[in-house]
Order: sequence, then structure tokens, then C-alpha cells
Amino acid sequence: MSEEETEAGVGHNSGIEGSRLKDLIKQIEDGEKSKEEWSEHIKEIYADVKAVGLDVKTVRRIVKARKADKEKLREQKELLELYAFAIDPELAEVLS
Repeated sequence: MSEEETEAGVGHNSGIEGSRLKDLIKQIEDGEKSKEEWSEHIKEIYADVKAVGLDVKTVRRIVKARKADKEKLREQKELLELYAFAIDPELAEVLS
């Protein structure tokens, strides 16, 4: 069987050629590598955050909050306060 016949058969009736599939897989692999590199870079930034004396957990919460929907954040905060008040009003005061 020739290479052209093999490539044409890839994808079981999907109509995609083997070379196109290889290109797509390569793009995914490159993207995964880039993602890993960015992940390492972000870890280094958080190490810098810690090195200058900032609280990493708090910075992470801020980063997460900036990405989140503000209305959902308000709802979550209100529920947290409501639940905390139900079990300990002093705790609710600290959280608000």
C-alpha cells in the first residue's frame, strides 16, 4: 500500500487526509508546549509575588476575581455572608 493510499484512508470515512491530520496534531502538540511554557512563566511570577512579600493566595484570588463575572461574584459573596451569619454572626461580620 502506498503512502498516498494510507493517508487517504486515515479517519475512517471522514474525508480528512493523513497530512491534514498530522498538521492538526502538530498544532495541538505545539499548543500544549506553549501552555506548559506559559505555566512555568506564571509560576515564576507568583514566586516574584512571594519574594516581594505579598500574599500569594490573596493575589490568586484577585486574579480569579478579575476573570469572573462580577454579578456571580456578588451572589457568591452574599451567600457566603448569609451562610456564615446562619452559623456564626461574628464570622459573618469578619467576612463582610
